[in-house]
Amino acid sequence: MESLVIYFVLLLAIAFGWVLGRLTAGNKKVQILETKDIFQDYFVGLNYLLNDEPDEAIDTFIKALEINSETFETHLALGALLRRRGKVDKAIKVHQTLLARPGLERNISDSTRLQLAVDYIYAGLLDRAEGLLNDILTEDSPAKWDALRHLITIYQTEKEWEKAIECSTILLRNSSYKKETELRSAAAHYCCESAEQFLKEKQKNKAREQIKRALIFDKNNVRASLFFAQIEQLDGNFKSAIKHLTKVRTNNPEFVCQVLEPL
Repeated sequence: MESLVIYFVLLLAIAFGWVLGRLTAGNKKVQILETKDIFQDYFVGLNYLLNDEPDEAIDTFIKALEINSETFETHLALGALLRRRGKVDKAIKVHQTLLARPGLERNISDSTRLQLAVDYIYAGLLDRAEGLLNDILTEDSPAKWDALRHLITIYQTEKEWEKAIECSTILLRNSSYKKETELRSAAAHYCCESAEQFLKEKQKNKAREQIKRALIFDKNNVRASLFFAQIEQLDGNFKSAIKHLTKVRTNNPEFVCQVLEPL
C-alpha cells in the first residue's frame, strides 16, 4: 500500500510538470480551468489511496491524465502496475486505449503491443497474445526479440514444442543471445519434450532426430544424453547407449544414479 501511495505521488509530480508546460502557450484561461479539474481529480485519487481504496484511485488517475507524447510512458507504467495488482482487465483497457491512438510512433506502438500481449498472457487469452506478437515479427520490428521471448512462453504453456524450438532458434542467431546458457538449455528441453511425444507414438527415428537437435543446442544436456541412451538401448545399440551414459557420468557426476539405472 505504501509503495502505491509513493507511486501515485510521483505521478502527481509528472502531471504537475506537464500542466506547467501547457500553461506556457495557448489560451491560458481555458488551460487554467482544465488544470483545476486535473488537480481536483488527482487529490480525489490520493484521498482514495489514503483510505485504502487503490482501485478507485487508479480509476481516477486514468480519468485525469490526458494521453499524449509526454504521458505515454506513464500510462504504460500504469497498465503494468494494474497487471501486477491482478487487475488484468483494467490493464488491457489502458493498453488498448493507448494502441487505438492514431499516428503512434513505431517504438511506442511496439512497446504498447508488447505490454498488451503480456496482459493477454496473464488473462489466458493466448491466441490474442500470439496474434499481436506475430504481427511484430512480420514487421521485422526491433521489438521482435522481446516478441520471440513472449511467444516461447506461450508455446511452452500450450506444449507446442516445435514452435518453441523455432522461436528459440531465431533468438539464438542473434549475437546478443547466442551464448545465453539458459536459453540454450530451454531449447534442448523443448526438443526432449518433442522426442518424448514421438517415442510415445512409436516413432523412434523422429525422436532420435529431436534428441540430436537438443544436443546441438546444449551438447552436455543431461536429459538429452539419457534420452539418447534410452533410444539406442531400445534399438539394441548398446555400445552407443553406454557412450552417452558415460558422457553424463563424466560431465555431470551428480547424475550417476540415473546413469547406473539403465546399466
